[in-house]
Amino acid sequence: MDENDGIVEDNKASKEFLVSIIMPAFNSVSTISDSIQSVLSQSYTNWELLIIDDHSKDTTIQVVQNFIAIDNRIQLLKLPKNGGLSNARNVGINASQGEFLTFLDADDLWHENKLEVQIELHKQNPSCRISHTNYDYLIDGEIKSRRLGQIFDFFYLKSGKLYPQILYKNNIAILSVMVERDLVVTCEGFDTSLWAFEDQDLWVKISKKTNGLGYLEEKLCYYRINPLGMSSTIGKYKRAHKHFLYKYTPELIQTNKWGVAQGVYFNYFGLQYYKRKEFNLALLYFAKAWKLKLFSVINLFYIGYLGMSFVKMKYLSKTK
Repeated sequence: MDENDGIVEDNKASKEFLVSIIMPAFNSVSTISDSIQSVLSQSYTNWELLIIDDHSKDTTIQVVQNFIAIDNRIQLLKLPKNGGLSNARNVGINASQGEFLTFLDADDLWHENKLEVQIELHKQNPSCRISHTNYDYLIDGEIKSRRLGQIFDFFYLKSGKLYPQILYKNNIAILSVMVERDLVVTCEGFDTSLWAFEDQDLWVKISKKTNGLGYLEEKLCYYRINPLGMSSTIGKYKRAHKHFLYKYTPELIQTNKWGVAQGVYFNYFGLQYYKRKEFNLALLYFAKAWKLKLFSVINLFYIGYLGMSFVKMKYLSKTK
């Protein structure tokens, strides 16, 4: 256990902790009822739900107010203007009263035992200051296993000392996290200058303060997938990813992980282009990753996509 780690161990195993649930919402009328209901269904009942409306234009606020009328553990914080996801979460963190923080976006869901199982993990492991769990996808209302993602996760650490791995690979789903509030406050919350990767940025800051990361293999969360994915925003995600990498370039170089981080970047977007059937761009990105000569099991896996991109690109060029 780190020198400054944790809530006092003597009473941690017996204490009934208050869990603050941070839920940002923006034009979420079509999904937020299900998300709130998954909180109301929790077997662990000592929680507060802070819903931060990021200046929605639809009837999200009215839906939330209907739930507030039946459960006083729910609070609504209305922002005067849209400030983005990181800002909304920070507002919720500042208003929270719990010893632990959790995060649930207004379109995702939890298993009914999520909080109970995770609180028990922290009680039984006093040095555990932050934990996360396995999860599945929610696509068109149906739970789908994320088979490919779990294959990738197998090759990376999910507990214990996460730095410097977290600099280039984020396998912590924010909807699955439970973390000591004091730890998040000490790390100054989410970076509002980041359009994306703001969660990974926070995990980096936390991982430099503690090795007390716990993990549960149970699938206790359901991440809703947009059917369009990043098809219309892939350019923005690439710029956001580069911005994150540039922020941590000195640390990536110092830890000799700059090449690995570039490889993760090229392979990830190569896969996104492959899914979009833009095989010429997929081939380009997979080839860039291959040129880095990062010979590992995970990179050998991507070689198959490189080969398939080449074959499919040639096939499409012959059929035109």
